[in-house]
Amino acid sequence: MKEHPIKDSGDISSLMREMMSLVFEEALDGELEEELGYSRYDYKNKDTKNSRKGHSKKMHTSYGDMELDIPRDRNGEFEPQIIQKHQDTLTQDMENKILSMYAKGITQGDIRAYFYEIYGVEVSESTISRITDLKL
Repeated sequence: MKEHPIKDSGDISSLMREMMSLVFEEALDGELEEELGYSRYDYKNKDTKNSRKGHSKKMHTSYGDMELDIPRDRNGEFEPQIIQKHQDTLTQDMENKILSMYAKGITQGDIRAYFYEIYGVEVSESTISRITDLKL
């Protein structure tokens, strides 16, 4: 019989942080891609003087602190919608809704509705697609 990798609540918290990190990073990358108008390494279609400029930020969650790669742009014009500039805490309500998207297997339309409910903004279809296509 195969031993289960989760042995205690610390393992569960670690897994939850990893899942949330993947979801948020994919969505944030999609937002920046849409903002800049070209995907990473697709310089042929770059039609802006602005470009990517690193990332990183520590976030506080109910599952503990986690490193989250939040992309930035050179001009400082990128205003992420999923995690606002200077935001350093994720509420448990938001975490539960993000995680429930995976658990329930809900549609892209339902995911868009969740993001609208949580953030009050329309999240692009490409962002939702990145989230729903993410394989853990």
